[in-house]
Amino acid sequence: MLVLADDPKLGEPLYARVGTEAIAEGRRIRFDRPGYKGKPRFRIVYDLLPNEGNPERALVYIVAEREHVYTIASTRILGGLES
Repeated sequence: MLVLADDPKLGEPLYARVGTEAIAEGRRIRFDRPGYKGKPRFRIVYDLLPNEGNPERALVYIVAEREHVYTIASTRILGGLES
């Protein structure tokens, strides 16, 4: 999260997937514990505000394990982050 504050464009752009279209304009950062070998198990899903071209801040929707993280983030966007 600290690295994200310094470089909001650090994450990879997301793309539309069935059921997660709401986060298609967002970004993700994949990570895991130091020393872990294998595919990173955790994700930060966020958006750049006010826009991708001129980001002033990052709005983080979720930091969680990979499973279902994109569906949960999409639900939070559509539901106003209450989920």
